[in-house]
Amino acid sequence: MRLPWLRVVCVALVLAVPAAVSSCSIGQAQLCAGQCGPPFKLDVVFRHGTSVSLAGVALKRCAHEAAVVTVGAPYRSADGLLHATVGTREVGGPRTRPLLRCLDRSPPVLQAVWPD
Repeated sequence: MRLPWLRVVCVALVLAVPAAVSSCSIGQAQLCAGQCGPPFKLDVVFRHGTSVSLAGVALKRCAHEAAVVTVGAPYRSADGLLHATVGTREVGGPRTRPLLRCLDRSPPVLQAVWPD
């Protein structure tokens, strides 16, 4: 009677170990659900009626900030507003505050957010 019980335990262990190992490796891959590394994409939205050239001027004024890695060209989205993507070294934090302040002071900018 002990032999069938031992087989059941061994079979359970053989099946459980690969499942445990695979779930650990999958868990690490899912730790990063949003933006996982630089450049982080900051979506800059401009006020209704802003021209592409005026948006470009606003982006150039803030492009010198230390957190900026890339500055994308302005584009019009389905909502009719002009958008641009600014690549940053980090999401939030003290290094991005000067960039966000610069964008906030710019009259054509409606908002700047990191999408999920």
